[in-house]
Amino acid sequence: MKESSSPTTRRGWGGAGATAGLLAPAALLLLVGFAYPLLKTINLSFTEGLDDYVWVISDSFNQHVIKQTVMTAIVVTVTCVIISYPYAYYMTIASKRVRLLLWVIVLLPFWTNALVRLFSWLVILQPEGILDRMLAVFGIPEAEILGTMPAVVLTMAQMLLPFCLLPMYATMSKIDPRTLAAASSLGARGLRAWRTVHLPLALPGVMAGAVTTCILSLGFYLTPLLMGSPRNTMISVLIQQQVVTTGDLPKGAALGVTLLVGSIVSIAVVRLLLIPVTRWQGRQG
Repeated sequence: MKESSSPTTRRGWGGAGATAGLLAPAALLLLVGFAYPLLKTINLSFTEGLDDYVWVISDSFNQHVIKQTVMTAIVVTVTCVIISYPYAYYMTIASKRVRLLLWVIVLLPFWTNALVRLFSWLVILQPEGILDRMLAVFGIPEAEILGTMPAVVLTMAQMLLPFCLLPMYATMSKIDPRTLAAASSLGARGLRAWRTVHLPLALPGVMAGAVTTCILSLGFYLTPLLMGSPRNTMISVLIQQQVVTTGDLPKGAALGVTLLVGSIVSIAVVRLLLIPVTRWQGRQG
C-alpha cells in the first residue's frame, strides 16, 4: 500500500525558503525604492557636517516656513477631525442605504486624480470664479480667497478628509450601541454620555485619523504652491527650491530629514498619548 505523504511533503510551497522567496520581491522593492534613497538622503544631509542642520534651525526664513508648515498641518487636522467625527458617527447609526450614499460622497472625490481636484478648486476659488459669482447673487463682495491660507487649508482638508474619516469609522463601528443605551439608563445623557463613554472608546480612531492627516499635511507640495502665495510657503516647497532652483542638494536633504524626524516624533507622541486610553479600555473590557 502506498504510504501517505508526510505533512512536509504535502505542504509543497511551505517552509522558510518558500517564505523568503515570496517576500524577496517586496523586500527588494522596499530596499531599492525606499531604504536606499532614504539612507542616501541622510548621508547627503551630512555633507557639510552639521552646518546644514544649523542652517535649517537658525535661518529666520526657515523658522517661518517650519512654523507655517506646522500651523497649517494643525489647522487642517483640526478641520478634518471636526468634520469627520460627526460624519463617521452618523455612518454607524444610519441605514445601509444611507450609509452607502455617505460612502459614495466620501470616496468618489478620493478616486479622482488629485490634480483634477486641485484644478477644480482653482476654478471655484479664482477671481470671478464660481464662488465669487455665487456670492454676487446675494450681494456679497468678492471673497478673494485664492492665494491665502484659507484656500490652502480648505483644499488640503477636502483632499485629506477620507484619511481622517476611515480610521474613525473603523473604530466607531466596533462600539456596541448598547453601551450608550446603558449610559443613558444610568443618567449619562447627551453631551455627558458622549464625553464619558463614546469619546474615550472612539479616541484611538480619532488619534489615528488625526496623526495620519497631520503627517500627510506636512508633506503637501502642489496645494500650497498653487493655492497659496509666497507668504504660505511650506517646507516641501522650500525643499524643491533648494534642490531644483538653487541646486543645493545637502540643504534640501537636511530639510527633508528634518521633516521626516518631525513626522516620527508626531507618531511617537500619539502612541504615548494612547497608552492610558488603551489601559482604560482594557479595564473596561
